[in-house]
Amino acid sequence: MWSIPKDILEAEILCRLPIKSLLRFKCVSKEWHCLISDPKFALYRQKKQGEIDNNNTIHQRILVLAISPDRLQSLHCLTRCITELNFNFPFESRPNVIIGSCNGLVCMALHGCKDFFIYNPSTRAHKKLPDPDISLGSPYLYGFGYDSSTDDYKVLAVSCLRVLLKVFSMKAFSWRDVQYNLGVKLFYGTESPPKGCLFNGALHWLVSGFHFGSQDPVIIAFDLAEEKFCRVGEACHPRSVSLGVVGGCLSLNVCCSNCVDKTTDFELWVMKQYGVHSSWERLTKIDNDIMVRYHGSLVTLCTATGTDGGDEIIMINKWREFISCNLNERTLEEIYRPNFDWCESVSYTESILSPNVL
Repeated sequence: MWSIPKDILEAEILCRLPIKSLLRFKCVSKEWHCLISDPKFALYRQKKQGEIDNNNTIHQRILVLAISPDRLQSLHCLTRCITELNFNFPFESRPNVIIGSCNGLVCMALHGCKDFFIYNPSTRAHKKLPDPDISLGSPYLYGFGYDSSTDDYKVLAVSCLRVLLKVFSMKAFSWRDVQYNLGVKLFYGTESPPKGCLFNGALHWLVSGFHFGSQDPVIIAFDLAEEKFCRVGEACHPRSVSLGVVGGCLSLNVCCSNCVDKTTDFELWVMKQYGVHSSWERLTKIDNDIMVRYHGSLVTLCTATGTDGGDEIIMINKWREFISCNLNERTLEEIYRPNFDWCESVSYTESILSPNVL
């Protein structure tokens, strides 16, 4: 009986299959089950999918966690289709905070730093994490990412008032205190989300520049390998409202209001050279669009390919409406308006990776 070489099976066949097919094929044999369950295969598959689709649009989705009523949905970035995930959380309380996403996994928790867990929306697999041994209080910054130097997934929680830093390691499966090296207290604006923006192996936040001696907002980063904070630099504009990643660069959304003529403009800036303030470059500007004028600041969720084939940025505004920014036509368009009182959201890429084998 003929057999397929393992390298061809992995590189040319299995990595091209959809998630549902891979889950079924785990039953073919013990060898296939081990191969498909291997975290290295999951990361390799994601890399190959990215090579086929530059923006990963075919596999790019947005997780929508509704607070009232309790709902969990997935929005497909290309087709705009909504999928009800119907996931029953096996915990005392339902999560109401999305900590972050990485490699197809999403970390969620309660506001009180309890009931942390990691969830794969594509496979519905989940893993409950132990609670931190003390309450961090509020407000606090948080984030979730992958440390490639140790092949470890980490959750970060920072108390802004108590200057307390906690890091959870999936490998050690425990929380520990990490020395806070920034030297100043952190404050983030009401428009800037406390969720860290994962880029280049570090979590990034846009915080008030007051304690840094700056009138403009300041970008700080937490290196997941070194487990230290650093100051990346000042924002490009005093009205910068949120960080994102666009075209392989850190990006900033800017909303500029003019009280005299009552107009509001939207600008998207990218840092072409990481950490170099002079490298900020304006990617697009949309003048006085109704989406900005009446719906407030916009937070970047992901970069995708639009239905017309052009590049677009998927964002969410303060009213929790999902907006598409077409970079070619310089237009904003509402693509989804959930019928919820409130919701949290994050972008993720479809993945076979299971939180139970990390």
